[in-house]
Amino acid sequence: GQLSWVTATDVTAFYTWTPVLRPSIGTVDNPIRDVRIGGPAVRPAAAAGGVLDDVTEYPFFTHKVKDLYFSFIDKTSEECKKKCLDEFLSTRLIHWEAINLDGAAAPTAKVGSAADAHKEVLKKADEIFERIRNRVTKNVVLKTYNYFLVPLQTSLWTEIQGNITCLPDVDLKELFEVSASVSRLKDEEQRMQGIIRQFGEQESFFLLQAQRFSKRL
Repeated sequence: GQLSWVTATDVTAFYTWTPVLRPSIGTVDNPIRDVRIGGPAVRPAAAAGGVLDDVTEYPFFTHKVKDLYFSFIDKTSEECKKKCLDEFLSTRLIHWEAINLDGAAAPTAKVGSAADAHKEVLKKADEIFERIRNRVTKNVVLKTYNYFLVPLQTSLWTEIQGNITCLPDVDLKELFEVSASVSRLKDEEQRMQGIIRQFGEQESFFLLQAQRFSKRL
């Protein structure tokens, strides 16, 4: 009964820890800054290096990457839980620990009464329980590292980059709001053309005045 209570408690705790194991959302925003893109949606300062310098300007793209990130976290954590639950669902767990226990699993000394036998059995049960608890705890920690933390270090970025790279141009244009950016740039182009015309007229005026001044001399 003690073993089953601890086992159920540990499983419940592991599922409760999952939100805690999910890294901060800030982890998502940092890799996005390294995504190289091109096109008119990039500001001139960023276009020179081909790197996004402010992901807040592209909320749809940021949301897409966050979805991919959390999807990877959820998938990896579920796989890790399955691996860890193998430690609790082993049908011969107690039997193996009893066999591996130093000395015989059953009391070797002669007991004089039922109370002494009961005490000896409880002692052996405590020893077996302690070994099982320590082994399960150690294995769960190792599996959490191998099946959850290691993939975050090795596979996370590759999977997100692969999904983003495979997106069609239509989806990329929507994520980066290319149509809206093109419209803003066209408006800016017209404004700049008006300024250029104004400076051109001023230049012509100064050239004309310069010619007239030269003739007077």
